[in-house]
This record gives sequence, structure tokens and C-alpha cells, in this order.
Amino acid sequence: MFFVMKGNKSMAPVLKKELVYKMLRDDIVSGRFAAGCKLPGGLDLAKRYQVAHMTVRHAVKRLAADGYVSFVNGAGTFVTYKSDQAIYLILTSNLSDVSLPGNYVIPGIQRTMSQAGAKTKLCLRDFIMEMTPDDFNAMIRRENIQGIFLMESYFHGSERELTLLKTVDIPVVMPHAVESDKTICPFSMIVADFEKAFAEALLYLRKLGHTRVATIDGIGWSFRGYPRENFEKLLKENGMERSVILESELDMEGLRDCVDRLLKARQSAVLCYSDFYAIRVIQILRERGIRIPEDISVMGFCGYPGGEYTVPKLSTLDLCYDTIGVMAAELMLRHQEWFGKSRIILESPGFLQIRESTKRYVTPTIYKDVNTTKERLSV
Repeated sequence: MFFVMKGNKSMAPVLKKELVYKMLRDDIVSGRFAAGCKLPGGLDLAKRYQVAHMTVRHAVKRLAADGYVSFVNGAGTFVTYKSDQAIYLILTSNLSDVSLPGNYVIPGIQRTMSQAGAKTKLCLRDFIMEMTPDDFNAMIRRENIQGIFLMESYFHGSERELTLLKTVDIPVVMPHAVESDKTICPFSMIVADFEKAFAEALLYLRKLGHTRVATIDGIGWSFRGYPRENFEKLLKENGMERSVILESELDMEGLRDCVDRLLKARQSAVLCYSDFYAIRVIQILRERGIRIPEDISVMGFCGYPGGEYTVPKLSTLDLCYDTIGVMAAELMLRHQEWFGKSRIILESPGFLQIRESTKRYVTPTIYKDVNTTKERLSV
């Protein structure tokens, strides 16, 4: 719709503001600008209605005051008017498992969508697994679901949820995908480059002077994207050949064995698969009278919020889960730009969160006296 000035060119500015306000409001109420969507920029709206930018600004401010739109700092202006309110589904597998990264991404999604006037609902994947594609699509229409956040990753291609999601004609965003998902899932996604991030954490310890860095990984897993031979090559390239590679489930018995083995191998630092591993390693080392970081530096990976409450506070490679949630929500909110045209693939952020559990290498006291070391290992 265009606003064409006719007749008296000196029409009062207040009338222009009133007309633009009504036109914008009608576009919102009619659904041309749907609930949760981002309004075009002020200059685009000025061109659309053929008025000055300032006139549009006044009209949008009034729309905000009347509850039709909401301003989100750094993101734009979003429609908050709710007739039949649009719902955005957050599809997840387990809300009670504290080790699942998606559970730390979800709050950022919920907060950002709410600020934009869009409503989110949580749904466990188990609830849809027995649905037929027809039933799933009927549910999507009945609940007025306008988009889905898929909180899972590491797909193989045959998963039931993928089969169902490929049949719906609404945008799907994967907030915490991995590299392999790019070739399997046809959705927009935010991809974590675990390989690069894990190397960054390892090389941070190398810059501190640690050349014997034990790595504790899950049994049968890759080292955050590295096949074992590639990870060994990375160690060799950085003068860390005497580092040991260990594997354990996330249980105290297996991790106690890892700690004993890394002490026997005279390692000065340990890089763990996740913060959950690192927190338990710290507990075991302290049980053995080992000081952290004076005797051994401990590094986590992922940025679990509890890491800053450990004693000592845990250094980690923070994957910025809350920021990922915000990015995913903003990607969904501007789906008109890409849905049905192409998919968007973004890289998630990450940074070294340096706290108290790591320090520059100094020959650990526990390795200066062999007898003392043996006594501690026999505890």
C-alpha cells in the first residue's frame, strides 16, 4: 500500500502521522506484518508510504505505545499484536539433563522471542515420535505454529523427527548444530566449530608453557571433532608428544583411574571433554591433595554456568550458549528474508574464559619429589 499525497501539498504534518499510523496498524491487524515479525526499517517504510522518515518514526512510536509493536535493542522493531497469536515450538529431547547444551540455549531463545512479542512453547520430541506426517501437520496448523527450533544435533538422516520436520511448510532453525548436520539437515542452523574451539583451548595451555597436557575424552568419541590420529598429530605439531590421551565415561570411578594415570605420566595440565568432566577431575585431584593450579592446571570446555562456582573457578572454552539462543531467535524472527529461498548457516561464537584453575607452567612440586608422588598416588 502506498500513501500518495494529493491536493494541498501543505497538508498538516499531524494528519500525515495519523494516516501512516492507521496504514501501518491495518497492515499489522490484517497480517501483512505478522505477529513476531520484524518491521522493515524506517527508510523502507517511508518509501512504502511515500512520507518523510520522521513521520514514520512518530507513527511507529505511537504503535509501540498502543501495543502493536515493540522495540528490541540492537535487533529492531517487532510486531507484538496478537489476534490468533503465532506460536514458535522449541523441540527438545530432555529438559532435566543438566549436561545437554540445548537446555542452556533455550532461555536465550525464550527471552528474545518474548521481547519481540512472539510466544514460544516447549515440546519433548517423544510427544511427536508416533505421529504420522498428516497428524503432525494438522497439529502445526491447529496450534498456529509458525516456526520450530530443533534443539538436537549429530543427526544420521533417518531420525523420525527429521522425517516429520521435512514435511512442514514453516521455518526450522537448529540453534546448536554440528558440522555433519550441514549435509544431512536442510534447515537453517547455527554451527559450533568444536574442532577449532578444542584446539584453541589446547593451545592456550601450550602458550602457558604446558607440554604435557592430558586429554580426557568420552569412550569411543572423537576429540570434539578430531579423529584420534588427527588429534595426536596436533599434539606432535605443538611439541606436546608426551601428553597422554585418556578416555572415560562421566563417572567417578573411571575419572579416578584417569587422574591416577595422568599423575603417573607426570602431566602438568589436563584438558577435559566438557566442564562436567573438569569439575569432577578437580574434585578427585583435591581428594588426593593435589593443588589446582599450583600442581596441575585444569581446563574445561563448553561454558557450563556452574564452572564459575567451583573451587577454584574453572577455566573453560565458553561456547556462549545464551548468545546462541539470541542468535537463533533473531534468525527465526527474520525468516521472511530466507525461508523458501535459501537456508542460513551461521557459526556460533566462543571465547576462552580464563579463571583460577589454570596458570603458567612451573615444575609442579608433586613431581619434584618422586617419593612424595608415589605416596600421593597410593592414597
